[in-house]
Amino acid sequence: MDRLGSSNNGMARADTSEAVAKAGLPQYLSNIVVSSNAVIGDLWLLACEKVKLKVAKEKYYKPLFERFFEIAERYGKQIDKRYKNYNDVNIYYQTLCRKEFGVLEIQERRLAFKTSSNVLKLNKVCRVSPPDWFGPGRRGQKHTFFGCHRPPPEVDDPAYFGYTCVVCGYKFVITPSSEAPVTCGKCHRFAHARCAKNLFMDDKNFLCSKIDRHLGRNSVELFGPKTVIREPLPRRHERCLICGDTDDIDVLCNKNCGFGCHSMCLEYMCGIMDREEIDAAEFCCQFVEYQIMPCEVVDMMAGEVDVVKAKVLKRGKVLSHKYNNRQKRWLNDEIECEFCGRWFGVNESRHVAQFCTGVVGDPISEANMPYPFAHIKRFKHLTRKTP
Repeated sequence: MDRLGSSNNGMARADTSEAVAKAGLPQYLSNIVVSSNAVIGDLWLLACEKVKLKVAKEKYYKPLFERFFEIAERYGKQIDKRYKNYNDVNIYYQTLCRKEFGVLEIQERRLAFKTSSNVLKLNKVCRVSPPDWFGPGRRGQKHTFFGCHRPPPEVDDPAYFGYTCVVCGYKFVITPSSEAPVTCGKCHRFAHARCAKNLFMDDKNFLCSKIDRHLGRNSVELFGPKTVIREPLPRRHERCLICGDTDDIDVLCNKNCGFGCHSMCLEYMCGIMDREEIDAAEFCCQFVEYQIMPCEVVDMMAGEVDVVKAKVLKRGKVLSHKYNNRQKRWLNDEIECEFCGRWFGVNESRHVAQFCTGVVGDPISEANMPYPFAHIKRFKHLTRKTP
């Protein structure tokens, strides 16, 4: 058998796929012609491969927004099995489309310069930003996934017996009407079909390595109520330009930009640079050349000055010209939220999704951000037209 298949008698090459037939290509060609140096054999093989590749691309890219509508229907059926209200389905579909187009977070649109008004204006005088030692995307932080070599969670429940679901940890109930389990493509362990669907995977692409956490029974951790609002991130001007901590700032920039630092951090930075101390009245943001971690400040207070100095010098100077748009200093980066009335800056990238207290829906945790159902629960109230 070659890669395109062959007939039973071996006298002809065959490609009996429907796509090849619809394209008007012959489905059989003499094996002698294909195996020889004739150009027609190479053209036929190439044409069949091109047709299949085109069909595969259409299958991959076409159902993006059609899949959104299917997700909206599935969400409606999960919250109510007698669900027949397509007005709500359209609301869920609108929510997913608004999330896909990025129209829910105003700061994200401003960073991408997609707003016609209130455009960000760059601060060309004070360019140094407070350090974000533990923020997302920092070098050295790794995201650990649940690999196939790790055992599934064990849940003691006398009503469940047999194989354990690798997603929720509960064992299967063997009944005639139960759905067939989904099998991992690598380790051949089992999972409930419902749990796999909630992760938007099926029996063809289900892998344990794609699971980053356990969802609990019937995905209650994912779709259950979560009314706890996370504490909002501190505003950038409330953080020290040198250590990034949010304690009381006692040295402010003389350019009246609102940013500043701790006098102790300024003293330690001058000691690392081997220069005279800077007067608090003459301090400017551009004087900050090195940034020190809060734990390193504690070490310097304990007397380990030389050790911390070597670490800071090895880390290097602050390079403000390499900042991305979120790290840059803007003159008008903070805006007032239209739902909760709190002011927040460009560093709070998911304010409405995770921190806003003026939205009725359940806030989205960091682990649930990839799941469309979580976004529907959060933003479906914003789509409804209030009387």
